[in-house]
Amino acid sequence: MMENLNLKRDLIAASHDRMIAARQKSAVYDGDLARARQAYNVGAGWHGILDDLVSEFAKIDGLGFLGAHEKWGGLRIAYLYSGDRQSDVDSVVHNAAERSLETCWHCGQPGKLNRERWWRVRCDEHWSAE
Repeated sequence: MMENLNLKRDLIAASHDRMIAARQKSAVYDGDLARARQAYNVGAGWHGILDDLVSEFAKIDGLGFLGAHEKWGGLRIAYLYSGDRQSDVDSVVHNAAERSLETCWHCGQPGKLNRERWWRVRCDEHWSAE
């Protein structure tokens, strides 16, 4: 019984290690926008926000961008970091998320967070087009 428990624990640990290694390999640490943009799962209007974020991330050693998506109308960022500048990282992420709440997801023009069926940030033109 104890051997089975130890085997399960070892398998879980190995799986976790493989997942972390895969994330480290796919993370963008050097600000390479061409690689980073592949993980932008948002509208073109937010690409400028994410380009700025990835550039800021590159200034912090050991900080890797993994991806971005929209949730509840705002920007969510996935990254890897275990250094001692977490407050700087939090500030960069917070600033990007705040910008997304006033930037149209489609075109990048000033927009408003609003809800019809879903929470979204759109400019007047793109609210009327939906």
